[in-house]
Amino acid sequence: MLRLGFVETDESDDDGGDLSLLLYSELVRMPKDELLPFYRSILELNANPLRHGRLAIQEDVVVYMAVVGTGLLDDKLGAALLVNTLVHEADELDDLLIEEFGAQAIGD
Repeated sequence: MLRLGFVETDESDDDGGDLSLLLYSELVRMPKDELLPFYRSILELNANPLRHGRLAIQEDVVVYMAVVGTGLLDDKLGAALLVNTLVHEADELDDLLIEEFGAQAIGD
């Protein structure tokens, strides 16, 4: 499930800052074994410049997130395409981590 939120960026302007849209999805729980190969895989997946988001680990959960400037939301078709792309990428990534490492899907 992709969640939406807003974050304030560090770059300030006359109003004290800009808001950006945070797209966030919890993918899988960390596997119990083979953590070194798991971490390496996370880093290698993040190195792909064609992905729109990045993987991170929060507590024992792997998350996929992207921060998008709100100016991009003016183009409704472009914004819908970006959200659709992130949903597809998140689904692809959790399937890969489940298959390769036996990670437990969130919600299972």
